[in-house]
Order: sequence, then C-alpha cells, then structure tokens
Amino acid sequence: MHLKFGLNKYLPIWMFFSSAILLLVVDGFFYKSQVEVDIVEAKTIYHSKGTSCELTISLQGKLYTRTTLNNVCHSIHIQTKAILDKTELLDRWVSLKSDLFKDITEPFDTVHILDWICFLLIIILPLASRFELKKDLMYAYYFGITTLLYYSFTMWFTVLKT
Repeated sequence: MHLKFGLNKYLPIWMFFSSAILLLVVDGFFYKSQVEVDIVEAKTIYHSKGTSCELTISLQGKLYTRTTLNNVCHSIHIQTKAILDKTELLDRWVSLKSDLFKDITEPFDTVHILDWICFLLIIILPLASRFELKKDLMYAYYFGITTLLYYSFTMWFTVLKT
C-alpha cells in the first residue's frame, strides 16, 4: 500500500514518534502521584532573552530546581508546604497546589513545550509533504523529521534511565 503524505520514506521515524506520544499519554493519565513538598525558593532570573522563574522545592530531603514560567514566581511569596502532582514514569511536574497561593498548572518543563511543537508537527508535516516541496519547505520538512526523532529518543531515554 502506498501512503500519501510523504510517510513512506520516514515511516520508522513516524512510528517511533507515535510510540513516544503514546508514552506521554500513558504517563500523564495512568502514572500520576501526589507528594507533599516544601517550597524553598522561587526566584526570578533576568537574562538576555527576558525573564524566567526558577522554582526550588524540597522533596524527601533532596532539593529540586525547575525553570518555569515567569508568573509562577509572582504567585509564590513565602516558603510553605504544597502538594505536587507529578508523573512517575517521566518525572514531569504537572501541578502545584497550596492553600496560600493560586494553584499552578502551567508547564514546569520544556517537555510540555515540546509536546505542543510535536503535536503541531504531526499535523503540519504530512500536509506539507503532499505538495511538491520547494527548497525552503524541504529544509523545514527535514528539520521537522529530525525534531521528531530527537524528541522520541529523548522520551524513551528518559524512561530507560529511570
């Protein structure tokens, strides 16, 4: 069977990427846990690209720092206890809840940003490859395929590492 959408040549990469997306779905829905954490620090970092927020928490005696959206630092003003929803398989922070500040459900990791980029790529790339690719579009297509491959490897290596 000959598939349109330019999938024949890169079918193994698309299959690998689809398995990584399935892994994210399974991780997000079936392997969530809630743990109590102490918020140690939330500080705003100023750099050439703008500002970002570094959130440091204490989980079972170990300190963890994640970079997140800038408005998270504006929500947290004091050291307090909170409930962290996280996924077990990929160890992604999903949300942070406390009585002293508004619940934070924004992305904590770049993995979430990669999720959205790759969901867009999985829709755009097959449609773009239906048409005769000009040079610029062809380079974008190859960049997209490379991004999908890198993203899939990252997801699976994270699982194998844990």
